[in-house]
Amino acid sequence: MTESTYEIAEADVSGALKDVYADIRHQLRLPMVNLVYRRLAALGELESLWESVQVLLGDSRLEGLAELLVVDIADSGQAIPADAVEIVAGSRDVEPVRNVLSAFARANSINLVLLTAVTQGLNTSDATPYSTSASYYTAVTSRPVTDDVWPVWKPLPGSNDLRQPVRALVEDMADKLICDRPPALMPTLLRQLAPWPEVLALLCVATNSRIAELDLHESKLRRRASAAVSTLPRMSTALSDNSLSVLGEFLGVIPRMLAFGTYCQQALNWVDR
Repeated sequence: MTESTYEIAEADVSGALKDVYADIRHQLRLPMVNLVYRRLAALGELESLWESVQVLLGDSRLEGLAELLVVDIADSGQAIPADAVEIVAGSRDVEPVRNVLSAFARANSINLVLLTAVTQGLNTSDATPYSTSASYYTAVTSRPVTDDVWPVWKPLPGSNDLRQPVRALVEDMADKLICDRPPALMPTLLRQLAPWPEVLALLCVATNSRIAELDLHESKLRRRASAAVSTLPRMSTALSDNSLSVLGEFLGVIPRMLAFGTYCQQALNWVDR
């Protein structure tokens, strides 16, 4: 398993692409750029793709439609008993984990809608382009990006930085979530939760019985994303076969990670706010 495949890392980005990376972080309210976008950047097609989805990002309905994707998916989940977390990890570690799960739920929901829209809008002649490149980049570079756009999280560890027991746990969970399908990767959500290994271990145990539901929920989430896209403005873009392959891979992984994150949120529902 690899942490990523061919991509442009955030530390290596510059110029117009750096502005796009900043806007992705801003729009998704995450402190990192998702791997799917780093992969598309390496193929030279992220800038045009991100321009094409601006018509959707500017639609006031997007957020609500994305939130509705996971309705009822967590209903049958089991909450972790409060005393179990207190004994194993300590309740102080729950709130940052809850924040991470909430942020990824929002980002993965929006990503699923956006990338579904891209695949449905390929080379569509009657679609609505967002803008000219000039106006797009003016909009991107003028958006205020401040440190309080996302919560303060612990730094994202690389796979080689994880202690062996934690890495084994993350890899085992990744294998169960993604199975043998491409892309072979260590999901960012699992690595982002790795600084709280005791809570992550409890979540893995609590959600293990629901792994069998992932295929069902992947299909349900993809159908709902397609239905959501049908209510939004049509958009158009053109992508290479390599980029289409990348999108196809991640459109299988994103709904599975979205479902898993929803299971985890349900498992932590006992926590008093």
